Amino acid sequence: MYERGQPLKKIIKRQTGVCVNVRDNSDRVKEEFYSHDKNNAFIELRLNNVSVEKVIVLFHFKTTNRFLEVVGVVEDNIASIPFDTSLITTDEIVDGFVYAEKVVQSADILKFSFGVRVSEIDKHSELPVIEKDTKRIVDVTDIVTKAELEEAIKNIHVEGATFDDSEIIRRLQVLETKPEIDTSGFATKQELESKVDRTEISHISAEIEGLKTKADKDTVYDDSALRERISALENKTDNDTIYNDTEIKQRLEVLEHKPSVNTSELVTKQELESKGYLTEHQSLSNYATKQEIPQPYNDAELKERVNRLENKPAIDTSNFVTNEVLNSKGYLTQHQSLEGYAKKSEIPQAYNDTEIKQRLSTIEQKGESYATKEQLTSIPKTPQKLTLTGNTLVLSDGGGSVTLPTSGQNEPAATTSSSELTGAGIPEGKVEGTLGQTYVDLRKTNGAVKWIKTTDSGKTGWAVLYGDTGWKTLNIVSKLGASYLKVRRLNNQVSYQFGGLSWGWFGIVRRGGPGYQLQPSDRERNVFILGLQGIPLGYRSEGSLIGPIYNDKGVQYGTWYLGGLGDSNMLRFQFTDPVPTDRDIGDIRVSTISYVTNDPWPLN
Repeated sequence: MYERGQPLKKIIKRQTGVCVNVRDNSDRVKEEFYSHDKNNAFIELRLNNVSVEKVIVLFHFKTTNRFLEVVGVVEDNIASIPFDTSLITTDEIVDGFVYAEKVVQSADILKFSFGVRVSEIDKHSELPVIEKDTKRIVDVTDIVTKAELEEAIKNIHVEGATFDDSEIIRRLQVLETKPEIDTSGFATKQELESKVDRTEISHISAEIEGLKTKADKDTVYDDSALRERISALENKTDNDTIYNDTEIKQRLEVLEHKPSVNTSELVTKQELESKGYLTEHQSLSNYATKQEIPQPYNDAELKERVNRLENKPAIDTSNFVTNEVLNSKGYLTQHQSLEGYAKKSEIPQAYNDTEIKQRLSTIEQKGESYATKEQLTSIPKTPQKLTLTGNTLVLSDGGGSVTLPTSGQNEPAATTSSSELTGAGIPEGKVEGTLGQTYVDLRKTNGAVKWIKTTDSGKTGWAVLYGDTGWKTLNIVSKLGASYLKVRRLNNQVSYQFGGLSWGWFGIVRRGGPGYQLQPSDRERNVFILGLQGIPLGYRSEGSLIGPIYNDKGVQYGTWYLGGLGDSNMLRFQFTDPVPTDRDIGDIRVSTISYVTNDPWPLN
C-alpha cells in the first residue's frame, strides 16, 4: 500500500495485543512483497493497550526453510519492522512470529503469514543467453564482458606478484620528452670533404662508424629482462584455470587395461527373471533338519526273532477263534480320537522301543501258552481310554502308564529344539553349530533376531535369516537446512529415504556454500552427498547403481549415482545443468534406491 509523502513505501499493517487465546492458525494476510521491492518493505504493528520497549519478529520462509530475526522500532505503541526483500528467491509463504519485550518481561503475541514472489524483471535477469550465430544457450555466469576481461588481464600474476609496467611507461615518457637536436649547425659529408683533408675525414669516418656500433645504454630501451619474464609466463603451467586431468587419465588407463569379460556365458536380467529363481529365503518353519530325521529303522533283530517263531513246531488251533467269531464280539475296529494327546513326532526325544522289546520277550518266553476261546470271552468289552496327568500318560483297565519327558529335560542349555539354538548376542565366532541350524538372539542385537548356519561346523558362517535395523540417519554433506538421508537394512535388502524439508523435499546448498562438497569428475555439476567410503559397512552395494532425481513438478534435475565396492562406496548427485552459485536447491525428489547387500550384519 502507499502512504502520502512516501510513494514507494510498502507497508503490511496488523493490530495485536497481549492475550492467551488459542492460536491454531496463523493470521493470513492477503498482501505480498516482491523481490524487486528495494528498501521499501515494512511490517507495521499497532500494539493495543500494550507498552513495550522492544518488538522482535522471527520470519520463516516455509518452502526454502530459512529463518530471519528482525528487531523493530517502537514509537507511540506502533512497531515498524523492515523486511529484507533480497531474501526472496522463490514464490512462497512467509510466517511471522511476533514477540514483545519490556524490561524482564516478554510475550508471544502474534503469528501471521504473507506471500512473497519473485518479480518478473528478476526472473528475466536469470534467463540464459542465446548466441546470435550458433543459437547455443550459454549460462550467464559463464560470460565475461570486454571490461571484465581487460581487468582480469591486468591482474595476471607472475610468480605470485602482479605485473607492474610503471617502469616501462616512465622510461617511455623520458624518451618522448627528450629535446630535439638542432642539426642546422651540422655539416654534410660533402661539406666536410671540401673543407678538410682526406686523412682527417677518414679519421672522423672511423669514429662515426664506431659510434654506430656502440651500444646506446642511455637512450635505447633494453627489454631483454621483460622478454625473459614474458617467456617464463608463457611457459608457466596454469594450475588455476587449466583443468588438470592427470588423475582422470590414470583411472581411464586402468579401466582400458582391465581384462575383457566374456559375456557369452552371462545371462541378461530378463533371462534371469524368467527362470523364476527365489529372491529371498523361503520359510523353513515346517521343515525338519537332517538331525531331526530319525535314522532308518533296523529290523534285523526282529526279523531273526520272527524267523525263530516261524520255525517253531505246529500249534493246535482247535481252540482258536475265527475272524467271524472275533468280529461278532463287538470289539473296537478303529482307533478312538486322540485329539487331546501328543504325537510321537511332537515328543522331542527319539522313539524308545525298550518296553516293546521287553513285552515281546515275555511273549516269546510263554511258548505255547496261547489264549483259549474261554479266555477270549472273558476279555472286557469296555474300550480302554488314555488319560494325561501332568507328564504321565495312563492306559485304563490296567494298561499301564508312560512318563513323558518334561520341557527342558535331557536337553542342552539355550536350545529350543534339536535344530534351533537361543542365546544373548550375535552368534558369529561365538556359538558352535551345524549346517542349517538356526539361532535366536534374545537381545535382538542391532535388530538381528534369527540367524542360520551356512557352514558344516564350527563357530563361523552364521548369516542373518531375519533382521531389521530400522531407519538410521547418515552423516551427509552438501545438505540444505534440515535435509536428511536415512538408510535401513531388512534382512539383506538395503533402502534409502530422503527428506527433511517441507512436504518431504530434500535440498542441497548452493555451489560453494557451507558444507558443499564438489565431486572432481565434474566440478560444476557433480556434488557429494556421501563422500568416499561414506556408505557404512553392512549397507554397501556389490556394484554401482544410478537413477533419476526430479524437482517437485517431476522435471528431471539429473541423476543420483551410488558407487559400489569397486567405486569408493559413495553417493553423489549429477545435475544436468551447473549447480547454481547464487541460490540453493530445496525441492529435490529422489527415485527409489534399493539393492541387495552381501555385507555382514552391521555391528554398530
